[in-house]
Formats: sequence, C-alpha cells, structure tokens
Amino acid sequence: MSVPGELGIKDGNNTQELEQHLDSNSSLPHPELQSHPKTAETQLLEMFPGETKENIECALQGNNLTEAIDILLNQESKGQSDEDVDNWMMPLAAATKIRKLDPQDALWQFITGVAQPHAPAVEMVITREKSFVNQALRKYKNLRSPVNIQFYSAGRVEPGFDAGGPTRDFFYHLMQELVTGSVNGIKLFEGEMGHLTPSFDYDLVSSCLFIMVGKMILHSILHECRGISGISPAVVNYILR
Repeated sequence: MSVPGELGIKDGNNTQELEQHLDSNSSLPHPELQSHPKTAETQLLEMFPGETKENIECALQGNNLTEAIDILLNQESKGQSDEDVDNWMMPLAAATKIRKLDPQDALWQFITGVAQPHAPAVEMVITREKSFVNQALRKYKNLRSPVNIQFYSAGRVEPGFDAGGPTRDFFYHLMQELVTGSVNGIKLFEGEMGHLTPSFDYDLVSSCLFIMVGKMILHSILHECRGISGISPAVVNYILR
C-alpha cells in the first residue's frame, strides 16, 4: 500500500520527525484562545490607578512583581503624615479645640458663632395641655433661627408678645419634660436625679429620638435658656470625649 509511504513513516527517522511535528503542533493553543499576557507594569497600573507610570517603572527596576507591590504599598503608607494619624486618633470632641477656655466663655463663643439672631423667627404655637416634647418634635426645624412662641391654653390664645419670656417658659417646660416625661409611653431617661442615663430601648434608638433630644437641648442653649439637668456625670463625660 502507498499510504505509509505518503505519511513519511518508511523508516525510523521519518517516524521520529512525524512525532516531533505532531508534538510541536499539539502544544500550540487554538488561535481563538490565544491572548497577550499582561505585563507587570500593566498589572500594577490596574492595582494602583492613582500611581504615575514613572513611579511604577521605578518600583519594577530590579524587582519582581511582588517586590514592586510591596514598594508601592510602603510609599502609600508613608504618604500619611504623623499629623494625619494624630488627627485620626484624636477624640472628636477635641478636634475643634484651639485653646483652653473657661466653660462659660466657651459656651458663649459657641452660641455667638452658631446662632443666627437676625434670621427670620420660627413661629411656634404651643398648646399647654399637650406634650411639649411631641410638639417640639413636629414643629421646630432650624436650630439656629430664633423662635417666636405663642401659647395656646383653655381653648384660646394667651395674649402677649414674645419678648423672651414665653421662649424661656417653653424651653423650661421642655427640658423638664425630657427628664420626667415620656414619648409614646417610654421614658427617655432612667435613674435618680443627678445620675440619669438614657433609657436603653430599641424603639428609641432605632428612631434616632435621642438625636432629636440632643437638638432640643442645643436649641435651648442657643436661645440662652438652661439646658437639661440631672444627667449622670459619666454620660456627660462620655459625650464630651
């Protein structure tokens, strides 16, 4: 038969050449499966999009990919100055401290710097027979604007113009109710006077009600009225730090 001769396997040498030819062809991937491998520089550019090409080339000089990655990571960590680290570790309450002030001076500086006494007043009609806290939750919005309180009791509006008295009256009763009253049947604070702590209640926490309580206290202070009293010193210290 002529088939073996056509295949070139008449002797051992031809057979060996054919096997080598088949082996070399079988090791080549299909053209559709071929892809250009990513260079180390390309991989680093993808891993560190903020780095310049020059920095990446410098990191690769005389180093493999793993060593270049370590070099670039160390450069990023060194980029954070000691001041940045100190600011990150600094307590939030201390971040804005510039110089030591007497507590009253610091409070007055804060009030005058944050309050907007010349902004349009927020008109608030407060019914004495209803919860001051619930009414405050619904009505006041801008803490820095002055308020104009008009009381409503016994089915009629109380006569008078708010020249400061009604505002102080409102915040006095509001702060008292925060300590002794409740919201939807849940007391906001528990314990004895001077040692009050916020009630640990899921509904109070999840509804962010204590954030609103903090705003009420701040609102009272910004309007030169008394804040809340009776809170445990440990709670105050925790908030300040």
